[in-house]
Amino acid sequence: MEPREADLKKKEEYAKEMPEIQTNAKELEKLSREHLETHETFEGAATLFHIAIAVVAISVVAKRKEFWFISMLGGVVGIVFFAKALLHSPPPLKEKEETSAHAAPVSNAPSPEHGVRSK
Repeated sequence: MEPREADLKKKEEYAKEMPEIQTNAKELEKLSREHLETHETFEGAATLFHIAIAVVAISVVAKRKEFWFISMLGGVVGIVFFAKALLHSPPPLKEKEETSAHAAPVSNAPSPEHGVRSK
């Protein structure tokens, strides 16, 4: 049994689109890695802030200024991590408008499934 004509045409169409799709995928992979690195830096800053808060609580209970200084140092390092993440964060992804036949039409009108009655 031979493939249908429509299937062969679709295969040719996909073969023509493949280099563009691969290029786009590689760009998105790179952007994904950049976002992950930024996320991890923000996460490190948040962890340092949490540790600084815990240490300052210990300094209050123990009434020891050394712990207060250590917590301030942790807070400053957290601010450095936060600033680094802000400065090196990648730009937001701008969606390309789909013009192919695969794109679904977008409608802002409420769907009938949500209980909205039309008059």
